Amino acid sequence: MTHILITYSVKEEWSEFNRELIESFIQQLHDYAITDVSHVVYRLETTSFIHISSYTTVSLCDKATNIPAFKHFLNVLESIVDNEPIAYDVEEIGHYPD
Repeated sequence: MTHILITYSVKEEWSEFNRELIESFIQQLHDYAITDVSHVVYRLETTSFIHISSYTTVSLCDKATNIPAFKHFLNVLESIVDNEPIAYDVEEIGHYPD
């Protein structure tokens, strides 16, 4: 399984809007029933966001990033972002429960 961690921050006035974009993306993952993909998002303070995405194949990642909500996020990203997204490939060492 491949894991990617993405961090970025948005302008304070766009924080709630970004939260709505994320909620829409998560809902569309459910609606499109994309399996073998995991996406977790955390907000630090008001404006910083951490996404952890896991998937088994590149084609599943492509499928998840081609849904309308993700495309909408990419279209508005430049106007709402304060610090550009940085993506890291990360290695899972362990998790609980199994």
